Amino acid sequence: MHASYTRDRYQSVFTRGRIGAALRFRHRPENVSWGRVRIGYREQNDATFEGFDQSEFRTEIGHDWRPFKDRTFLNATLFGERRDADADRFSYTEYGVRFLVRRPVSDAVELSSRLLAYDRSYDDEFSSTFPIRRQDRRIRATLQADHALTDTASVFAYGGWDNNASNISARAYEGLIFGFGVRVSGVFDSPQN
Repeated sequence: MHASYTRDRYQSVFTRGRIGAALRFRHRPENVSWGRVRIGYREQNDATFEGFDQSEFRTEIGHDWRPFKDRTFLNATLFGERRDADADRFSYTEYGVRFLVRRPVSDAVELSSRLLAYDRSYDDEFSSTFPIRRQDRRIRATLQADHALTDTASVFAYGGWDNNASNISARAYEGLIFGFGVRVSGVFDSPQN
């Protein structure tokens, strides 16, 4: 179960609640197949974005493989998602695939590559300026390096390519992407006795 609340400086932006379930099957210690479903609802502040309140349903099936019984990890996932918004132009059906390969370079450094591809079809016309139903096909590929600083803190940097081929020219884009950050875990964990 997950709940989130987002606000900007002056007002609430949206609240979201989600609940899900997963089933995992371990074939061998290095092979796990799994399935997951999730439902949720997003309540958008209509003053900031009218018609975007939406229910969501997502299902995924995947397989995880650790071929060398170390931190090397491969994953393939198929997914489908349905979102029903108050305004049909924000409602869509999406099908896609994700791949992840993660490999340690040293005790402190890990490299990972990710590929995401999906097809998204919207239910209604995009706008009066573009009176057609929006259709997106997106492919995103990244390479990331993570460096552990301590058991609970790490830094990361990534770069890659993102392409959204859309029949709505205002939503089509492609180009290089990059980013970096700090990841900290265990900050809010309760102390163990």
